[in-house]
Amino acid sequence: MVSGMVVLVFASLSVQAQLTQVLPQRALKQWNIPPGNYSGITPLGNGHYAVVSDKAPRLGYFEWKIEQDSLTGQVKQVTPLGFRPLQSPPTEGVADHDAEDLIFDAQHKLLWVANEGNQTLTAYDTATKQRVGALDIPPYLSSDSVFTNLGFEALAYDVITRQWCSTSESPLRVDAPARPEGLSLTAPLDLRLTLWDSTFSAQRILPYRMAAPQLSRKARYYLHGVTALCFLPNGALLVMERELSVPRAYIGAKCHLRLRCIPADAVQLAERLGSRLISSSVTDSLVFSPSLLHALAPQTQVMDVAQWRTHLDVFRRGFANYEGMCLGRRLADGRQTILCVSDAQDGVGRCGVHLRDFLRVVVLDRECTD
Repeated sequence: MVSGMVVLVFASLSVQAQLTQVLPQRALKQWNIPPGNYSGITPLGNGHYAVVSDKAPRLGYFEWKIEQDSLTGQVKQVTPLGFRPLQSPPTEGVADHDAEDLIFDAQHKLLWVANEGNQTLTAYDTATKQRVGALDIPPYLSSDSVFTNLGFEALAYDVITRQWCSTSESPLRVDAPARPEGLSLTAPLDLRLTLWDSTFSAQRILPYRMAAPQLSRKARYYLHGVTALCFLPNGALLVMERELSVPRAYIGAKCHLRLRCIPADAVQLAERLGSRLISSSVTDSLVFSPSLLHALAPQTQVMDVAQWRTHLDVFRRGFANYEGMCLGRRLADGRQTILCVSDAQDGVGRCGVHLRDFLRVVVLDRECTD
């Protein structure tokens, strides 16, 4: 577990270096939050947040009230306010309720849920709890096009441009010969960050190359992919990359988290690069080949914002697998905070050692968001 406040300096387009603070993680157990599979979080307003679990018995979300210190951003109190069910279609079963992320559109009072179980991005009216719409899923993001359990893990919404962004967790079948654990260490991990407009149609692809792996792939469990996305107030896109390696004996497990930022002008550049896709009907095809993706992905401007690593060994029991993030409160000095939530797999463990759920706050410099 990262102890104390970590200050990281990251490169940017400006001459002046920027500082980001990664605060110590806080265990949710202290506020009587039961162990869960918390995989996504979004602000509802007035300090209230919706949180989804990827293994909930039915479709819905937990509502929490989160209080942060106005000067430091650290979480002071989390109050659970209950589970809010959503009305899923009659044809859906429990296996389809793999909610991995969600965003709240305050203007239209809609809650959008990224469901990896059936590879959908669906809107629900927060008053009626009814399904009221869905983003059109292009063929390259269909259930058949992603590796098992590596589909929709992240969803973001920009209230200014009214556009959504999502991607597969790891490279698609068309863009990689195998899952990350089956690739060579030098193989590129390129993703198609997809942007939808207000017509609910996919309009652009933003090529994105993940950072080079740092952990061992010879493990009981290995994952490397994008687990969360978040638009910043200035239109930049924040990307959470999670690399997880769990040995067969569990002791020695590590989770490496990176927050990386795509500046607003780089997001807008996607269309000018000619990466526009045709998606007006199900019969249209995508004019964006894997070779073009691999050529353009390294060119997308990406800034490393923050990183941290959690561990599980004899002396460190702060292992945390972070899967969700969203905007937190603005601090008194104007800096923006990011709330990150971990997935403890319902407190999985053995021999008296069980994973715990955590919240972690990252404080961004004002130049990142203004």
